[in-house]
Amino acid sequence: MLASTVNYEQQEELTRKCPYCAEIIKKEATICRYCKKDLPPINVDREKTLKEANTFMASLSDSDKEKFEKYIQMTQAERRKDCFACRGEGASCAMCEATEAKLSSYIEAKNVLTAYTDK
Repeated sequence: MLASTVNYEQQEELTRKCPYCAEIIKKEATICRYCKKDLPPINVDREKTLKEANTFMASLSDSDKEKFEKYIQMTQAERRKDCFACRGEGASCAMCEATEAKLSSYIEAKNVLTAYTDK
């Protein structure tokens, strides 16, 4: 079963759907072999960025997403007070730093998905 999963993932990396006829074609194709239409070039950086953003967002639970949406509206000091480890007392703890890093990744992924799906 693992081998078929790897093959599927490898195939997904090498193929795409034709935007005109929806047939699966090679990613590098410039003309669809089925409908014979010219294809727009693939922006590899955009594809990789979108995949990373989608993977990150899929790794979060709904409660994590709700928490991060709440945290976006708060200041860093308010978020630190919400920390169950230090309650915002004293220096920033490792949990606060990890939360800030993950929040930053969440905001970046959300911005990427918004920017690329609005076009």
